[in-house]
Order: sequence, then structure tokens, then C-alpha cells
Amino acid sequence: MHTASSSDQFNDANAHNESSGITQHTADPTKLQKELSIAEERFGLEHPEVAIRLNNLASFLKSYQPSQAESMFRRALAIYEKRFGPTHQM
Repeated sequence: MHTASSSDQFNDANAHNESSGITQHTADPTKLQKELSIAEERFGLEHPEVAIRLNNLASFLKSYQPSQAESMFRRALAIYEKRFGPTHQM
């Protein structure tokens, strides 16, 4: 049985964003940041809905601000791992 590593989960989440139409050409960073802020206020800082918004914004930023994007991806991954465990298939 193969268990997913953090790196596998990180790549899967990123692929999900791209397959769901979140691309660098269609995303509005202001809207993505606002959605993240709303999710943080509504659900708390460590909720999976926040992780989704972090992934969305990080996917947009990865070409322009890779350091900031990486920290968002890592924060999202930490939320997923805390909620579902490090071997959960996303």
C-alpha cells in the first residue's frame, strides 16, 4: 500500500486547482485574497475551507511571488494534515 507523502499531497492539491479552472490567467488576486479573509473569519484559521482558499491564492501567486506562494501551500498542507492525517488521500 502506498502512503502519500506531504510532497505528493502538495502536488495533488496544486493539480486540483489547475484542473478546476484556477489558472494564472483567470484568477483575480484581490478576489482570492478576499475569499481567504472571509473563510478565515467564518471558519477559523485551521479549517479545510481556509486551506482551499490558500491553495487557490498560492496557485495564482506561484509565478509572481514564489516565496509567498510556497508559504501558503505549506500552510494549507499543514491544515489538511492536522485535520485528516499525513497519509489521507486528498
